[in-house]
Amino acid sequence: MCRVRLLHGWLVDPQDPYSFDSFAKLTYNQLVDLIITASSSDQYGHLENGMDSEECSNRQVIAKLAGDFLEDNPSQLTLHGFHALSSAVAENEICVFFRNNHFSTLTRRDGKLFLLVSDLGYLHEPEIVWDKFIGIHGESQFFNFDLVAYDPFRGVDRKDQDLAERLQAEENRKVLEPKPKTSKPSATTGGEASSSNQDEDEDYKLAKKLHEMEVSKSRGQATRAARQTRKPTHTTTPSTTPSSTPQPASDKSKSISSSCWQQ
Repeated sequence: MCRVRLLHGWLVDPQDPYSFDSFAKLTYNQLVDLIITASSSDQYGHLENGMDSEECSNRQVIAKLAGDFLEDNPSQLTLHGFHALSSAVAENEICVFFRNNHFSTLTRRDGKLFLLVSDLGYLHEPEIVWDKFIGIHGESQFFNFDLVAYDPFRGVDRKDQDLAERLQAEENRKVLEPKPKTSKPSATTGGEASSSNQDEDEDYKLAKKLHEMEVSKSRGQATRAARQTRKPTHTTTPSTTPSSTPQPASDKSKSISSSCWQQ
């Protein structure tokens, strides 16, 4: 309906003429039936199936070759089938390719076959779009939408660049933001600078405490001195009360004469 061809590469090699002539034109279901029929005739006897011994032997040989063909090509692709696809697909043609019981989109560009990557594991890899169809053993080489070879290191570099740009933008934002005013020294991000600031804070606290102790000590001394100056002094003065003891006359005359002589 859409004029899109359905192709596969599960083909028998013509260089094996016996296998090619025996089952190259059979479908997968017919090939499986052949193997089952041969196994049944070998198990229950060829006479029950109405076959003579020669016919039964030939069928068993073909069934053995068919079984080997399926075992040798579990990915449902042969080397002959791969080369047949390379020549069967036209340039820029889009077709459906069957392999491993899955359908894929197949195209041809510049003589090379490419499969569209549809694995969910590559959902978040925008640079992985096409898988170059190299061989039958699962070899892969990824390409982007423009069929430019995918470089995994280029993707890593881009991620590193994005991370660096985000970090730089964050640093620029911090620089432009007004810094809050604080009385304490601002902390830095470096370990040594932070330790230095902590030491300075401890020294400042110790000096302040010592200063307060010194001021308190000085105030205490001044208070004690002021109290001492306000206390009254008690001194002994000679008594002015005349003595009741009579002095000798000789002493009285001596004092009078002495007083007169001095005049």
